[in-house]
Amino acid sequence: MIELNYYRTDVSKEAGKKACEQLYSILPDLTSKYDFGGKDSVKNAEKAAVASIMAHLPTILDLLGDVRGKKILDLGCGSMPQRDGDFLGRQFEPWLCRGLHILGAHSIGIDIGKLEKELFEHYSLDLTKEGCLDFIKDHTIDLVTATFFFDSPSLHDSYGEAAHDLKQQLYPHIKRVLKPHSIFPRT
Repeated sequence: MIELNYYRTDVSKEAGKKACEQLYSILPDLTSKYDFGGKDSVKNAEKAAVASIMAHLPTILDLLGDVRGKKILDLGCGSMPQRDGDFLGRQFEPWLCRGLHILGAHSIGIDIGKLEKELFEHYSLDLTKEGCLDFIKDHTIDLVTATFFFDSPSLHDSYGEAAHDLKQQLYPHIKRVLKPHSIFPRT
């Protein structure tokens, strides 16, 4: 398993450019498949989608190349309605899984919130529970991301100091599901 810092500064310019091109090519699909609401909220939802996807897509493309057919597991992917409240707008919806799905990846999202209307493979699970990833077969995932999970305000509000130990508890399970030489970017 390769472990890298997610917010790398050495992402190639080509990956950044490709990410921008791919993101803007899927925006019409995102706006047609996901309710961006009235005229005023369209701008905010689109900003949230772009910010969330662009925070990760350049690194994912730099590491994996073409994402089509790649299995990408997003722990704490976000949900609707959001557990972290409306004050953050639509920031914590599962935009990364949605975008990767539209780009042809086999995105798998896990979140404690509701995901039943999503088009990508998804599971509503509590990632703090022992054995929560047991249903995923060994060595089947190309990349795991958990950026928004470990930084979730509701995780820290609900579990306090125990939230800090969660990454270490999940790490062996993440390592088990990843294919050899696959990637778990550190958050």
